[in-house]
Amino acid sequence: MFSLTSSTFDGANTNDNVKFWRDSFKNGLETEHACSEMFSTLFVKPRAGYYSYDLVLNPLDGPPPKEYESSASNSACAISLVAALSMHPYVLSVKAGNVPIYQGWNIISKLN
Repeated sequence: MFSLTSSTFDGANTNDNVKFWRDSFKNGLETEHACSEMFSTLFVKPRAGYYSYDLVLNPLDGPPPKEYESSASNSACAISLVAALSMHPYVLSVKAGNVPIYQGWNIISKLN
């Protein structure tokens, strides 16, 4: 798992970017719930003619998440998933598309 817990990142020297990523992992994939609801409702759709896939988080035709905190509606879960995918050597790009806007869901503003 990914962790930003080195002593260099603690205390008064922590800048906003480091705090953002540390909080995203701490409240996302590194939590006790490990974003389990996000993975149980995740839908992977291969794109025809490409070596790529669409990952659909909170699909409209899928089962509704049983709890908010461990679902993709928790921006920390979605952000830490995007970060983990983008670090894999076989992943060439990660981008958002056709993102519905939900009340109180501010992942887009955090990623831009």
